[in-house]
Amino acid sequence: MVFQKHIERLLLQAGLSPVPQSTYVSLAGDGSDRSFFRIALLSGGSCLAVFPSASMTTREALAESYSTYAIAKHLKNNGVSVPQVYAYDTTTGGVLFEYLGNTLLYDIVKKCNSSPFDYYRQALDELVLFQVKGVTGFKESYSWDTSLYDRQLMLSRESGYFLREFCSEYLGLSSFSEQLEADFKSLADRVSREGHDYLLHRDFQSRNLMVNDKRVFIIDFQGARFGPLGYDVASFINDPYIGLDSEQKTELLDYYLKTVSSYLACTPAQFIRGYYHIALQRNLQVLGAYAFLSQKKSKLFFKDFIEPAFASLSTLIRGDLAGRYPGLEKLITEIADNKLVQLQVRNR
Repeated sequence: MVFQKHIERLLLQAGLSPVPQSTYVSLAGDGSDRSFFRIALLSGGSCLAVFPSASMTTREALAESYSTYAIAKHLKNNGVSVPQVYAYDTTTGGVLFEYLGNTLLYDIVKKCNSSPFDYYRQALDELVLFQVKGVTGFKESYSWDTSLYDRQLMLSRESGYFLREFCSEYLGLSSFSEQLEADFKSLADRVSREGHDYLLHRDFQSRNLMVNDKRVFIIDFQGARFGPLGYDVASFINDPYIGLDSEQKTELLDYYLKTVSSYLACTPAQFIRGYYHIALQRNLQVLGAYAFLSQKKSKLFFKDFIEPAFASLSTLIRGDLAGRYPGLEKLITEIADNKLVQLQVRNR
């Protein structure tokens, strides 16, 4: 196996011994192209070796893996529930973590007849620690990509991603109004006003939360950077993988606001003024990602969530934000009226 020597080097660095003659079990990633291996340990339990995506340049791969390692150590030291990191190989970019099993919050929700709100609340407790405690001492050098969730990122990797991958590539649309571009700029300007004073995970959702021994742990945090308070909670509450109803969303948002207000001088009214704009920005990114991953990466699992993600976008733009972004609202209405999303999901 090509990774065997790399894994052995990580184990040696960590002072861990694998079970003799055991097989290093390859695990599937989700949207990630990284390589994952579970290693059974002689002392009991297992650990997890993670290696960079082969599609990255060496420089990118090593930068991302260093972020994974540095952010894991930083969060653990600040009391956030993340996997313990054991070793980091500067040559290969391999990182060795404790193994937390294979149960995602998503798995638990799907197996329950009713929503497991105790886990949801625990996840929100951890999110607040991540945002507020995690930002303390967080260095720009920990972020491998960009250290700031800013206007340029929103326009290129969220609204631009949505327009390119979902509208053009997935739905086959080719003509867009000038008002739509103006709306994207206006939305980015509005979200930028929320500041970047907190630590942002940027993909905080049920498939990036592990449950081990009834505790919730945050994973896939290598994209962490400075950003606004509302982004990750909007991502979690509007998670298309779960599909909470409006009453459940309100209950969880209320819980989050009570929790975060014990750390910050943040009034609900102040928070809500920016929240729906941030949720809209996040929703654009999600649709771009699902379209890209299902169509260009052949990860068909994500196709099933395009329709609920679009429904969430439609609810936002024609509900709480009605009239605020007329070009985007017109586009979403036309897509919905012509049932383009449903047709594309069925035909792929």
